[in-house]
Amino acid sequence: AIRKKSEEHSLAENHCTYIIRTIWIGGALSVVTIAVASGLLVADLDYSPFIPCSESFAEKGQEFVNNATYEQIMHLSQPCMNDFIAANMNGLVLAGLVGIVPILIYFAYRYVKGLMRALNGYRLADPKAWF
Repeated sequence: AIRKKSEEHSLAENHCTYIIRTIWIGGALSVVTIAVASGLLVADLDYSPFIPCSESFAEKGQEFVNNATYEQIMHLSQPCMNDFIAANMNGLVLAGLVGIVPILIYFAYRYVKGLMRALNGYRLADPKAWF
């Protein structure tokens, strides 16, 4: 709304364009980083701590597995959860960092750059630039 009300090539229009681009590019970057983080996580997961729990699922039979509620599944898998998390902690942390840190750096850079220019009354040379 502010962007549409502002004059063309004004400071407000310039910075609104910059903010909108930041959000869209940040969203695209988040899709990429989350995909990479998911790939790292899936490739690195150790499922062996779930073997005892999977045996309890097998004992219950296929019909139970097909018709089980979320609570029933969580109840049977809960004894293995702490071992699973402990065995995969490094991979979980790495995937979390890969998924979120680049996005945070990008947003911090864009917001600081835009804020510093706006506080000094300057327009951005190219509000549609990626960086």
